[in-house]
Amino acid sequence: LIRHVDAMVRDRRICELGAGVGLCGIVASRLGAQSVLMTDGDTTVLDNLRHNVELNSPPAAAAATAADSARDNNNGRKTRTIPATISCPQLIWGKESGRNFAKAHGRQDVILATDCVYITKSVRPLLETIHQLLEPKSGVFLYVNTCASQCPVEVVFNTAQEFG
Repeated sequence: LIRHVDAMVRDRRICELGAGVGLCGIVASRLGAQSVLMTDGDTTVLDNLRHNVELNSPPAAAAATAADSARDNNNGRKTRTIPATISCPQLIWGKESGRNFAKAHGRQDVILATDCVYITKSVRPLLETIHQLLEPKSGVFLYVNTCASQCPVEVVFNTAQEFG
C-alpha cells in the first residue's frame, strides 16, 4: 500500500469495512485520502474506533460529526469529535443495507477489508455490500486475511468471482 499510495489512496474515497480499531483507515487518512469511511456493525466497536480516530488525528482537522452516532442502533451515545475527512458510521453487511449506505455516502474508489471475515456465512453479505459500494469501473477491493478464521480465503475468492 505504501508503494502505491498515490494510485490507491491519495485523493481517493476510501471505505474500510469491519474497521475494528481503525488502523488502515487512519493510515489512509494520513496518506492523503480524500475521504475515509471507517465502518463496523458493532456499536461498542464504533465507540472505540471513534476514540482511536480522535486520538490519532491532527487537531486542526478535528470537526464534530454528530450524524455518525445518531445513525447507530444505540441512541443516546455521546458524539466524539473526529476529523472532517473521516466518518465512522455503522454498517451491517448485506445487499439492501449496502444500497442504502451507498445512497447516503456515495460509491467508493477503494474498499479495504482486513481480518473481518471469521465465518463462511458472512462472506456473501460482505460481497453484496461491496458490490453496492464500490465504484463499478475503476474501484479497487483490497482484502487481507492474516488471522485465524473458520472461513478459508478460497471461499472468499470463489464467491467474489460470482460478483465479477
